Amino acid sequence: MFKKIVFGTKLFDIALSIFNFLMLLSLRICWSGISKKLGYEDNPTWLLYNLPVILTVVALLVMATNITLFFVLKKDSKIWAFIMVGVNIVFLVLNIVVIALGAIDYMHFIWPWFFVYLEIFALIALILFFIFIYPHTSLKDSKACKISLLSLTLLTASVGIFDVSFNKIETKPVVYAVEDKYQIAFTSHTNARGWVEIDGVRYFDTYAGSNESYTKYHKVEVPMSVLDEAKAYTIHTQKITYRGPFGGYLGRDIHESYNFKPVDSTDGINYYVISDVHEAKKAAVKASSYTNNEFIVLAGDICSMVEWERDLLLANELAHEMTKGEIPVVYARGNHELKGKKAEELHKVVGAKGENFYYSFTLGKDIYGVVLDLGEDHEDDYWEYYDTAFYEGYRQAQVDFLKEELLKGEYLNYSYRMAICHIPIPFVNTRHNHVTWKEQMTDLLNKMNIDISLSGHQHDLLIFEPGTLTPGEKLTYTSEYYGKEKTIKAYVTDFTFPTLLVSKRGYAQTDSIPLKNMKSQIGVSVSVDLTNNTQTCIYNDSNGKHINMVNPFVEINYGNKIVFPLNSN
Repeated sequence: MFKKIVFGTKLFDIALSIFNFLMLLSLRICWSGISKKLGYEDNPTWLLYNLPVILTVVALLVMATNITLFFVLKKDSKIWAFIMVGVNIVFLVLNIVVIALGAIDYMHFIWPWFFVYLEIFALIALILFFIFIYPHTSLKDSKACKISLLSLTLLTASVGIFDVSFNKIETKPVVYAVEDKYQIAFTSHTNARGWVEIDGVRYFDTYAGSNESYTKYHKVEVPMSVLDEAKAYTIHTQKITYRGPFGGYLGRDIHESYNFKPVDSTDGINYYVISDVHEAKKAAVKASSYTNNEFIVLAGDICSMVEWERDLLLANELAHEMTKGEIPVVYARGNHELKGKKAEELHKVVGAKGENFYYSFTLGKDIYGVVLDLGEDHEDDYWEYYDTAFYEGYRQAQVDFLKEELLKGEYLNYSYRMAICHIPIPFVNTRHNHVTWKEQMTDLLNKMNIDISLSGHQHDLLIFEPGTLTPGEKLTYTSEYYGKEKTIKAYVTDFTFPTLLVSKRGYAQTDSIPLKNMKSQIGVSVSVDLTNNTQTCIYNDSNGKHINMVNPFVEINYGNKIVFPLNSN
């Protein structure tokens, strides 16, 4: 009986040590967060910075020790088996504490890595089994085992050598507005070529004149005027089964057709804005469903990081569910969408100007807008960026871009002018990040008579109304908003355009209960009356309920409708 207990304890040790090591390894996306919780920012020592890595290495050694004790020291490892139980439980508690202190918000990124590492571990174990154990078992003489192994090997080789996958349209189309063009983005199930057909004319997804055929991501530019007039388009994808230097074989042409409704401002303009969805796609789609929109604005942080392909395509999936591919979408990148191993591919699948996420856009005959991108929300030398952030030049390029737009004067031809940036431009937070660029951008947007600025990032519903705050002075939250007056080190620039922050999960402007599991996302619908020169903004939750709004810094209760005059008329 005692031997069975010892044997069971050893197996438990191995299983728990494997779990602990793989979980700590999977938590690598939170390693800097662990260091921060331990006080690295106040005491930036080598040990605090590297402690998560050290603990992971120790967990690896514990796992190796458990396996060694089981296979090598069978007779002499009884006491060690029980000692290792205690060690493994300590590491298990450590993992639980790390998850509870913040990693729980990222478990939908962590669990996939855990299972990837588990598969790798299982593959390594299988290889070691066939090298060291298989030759000494009866399996080596089993014909059935040999046939099974040979069949599996041939099947794996066939899949690897020959492309036997079937193609289909995977992610449905989104029509992004960039400058005077639409970028129609969709994906195929396999690497294939893609194009869009409008009134019998084909527009291709090309690379230096060649139709791209080894990609799942398709983004085809078409002139706005062409699609606005046709009001319909068809997306195509076709797998190239074999492509040689002098010939090839094409697969089936798979296509889907969509109607399109261009923005018509004859009786006004209606659009919807949402930000900081952070994977709550269902709640965001529901929130947008209560209004009749002519276009959608995604103001960033649709996902928490771009780690997996599903994160890369989340904005497209969200936008298509909101629009069905039938109305335009304007996209601004959020700071969380700079993080993750696939973040540098984001420009391939969403609205962007080349590899940049700042650009102008027009919609219909009355709408002009600029999309800006301040990048990360700390300065470039912030320790968590490990010397990979170089956004100062990128921000300066956007200041130069706004100067060029001001000089060209194209905005003067439009009755309604918008500015969209995930991080709010007129708001200088308590860290005083990006002050130089925010002040310059504010001045240039003032000169362009921008009617509205739309942002997210703060995870609060904040309203900055021009003329109500003193530029450069510390902001004080009102008691109606905060429960009591509270002065913070943040301030505003000298802005002349209303700025709305649309970034909250919940059911009210100030939810006091934890928001993590809430099934509601709050967005804002904007209705523009060009005849009376007004814009009415209504925040609503995922149940369609209109949110009562107050100005956080001035004693103004807007009720559930906020009306601002237009600057450009």
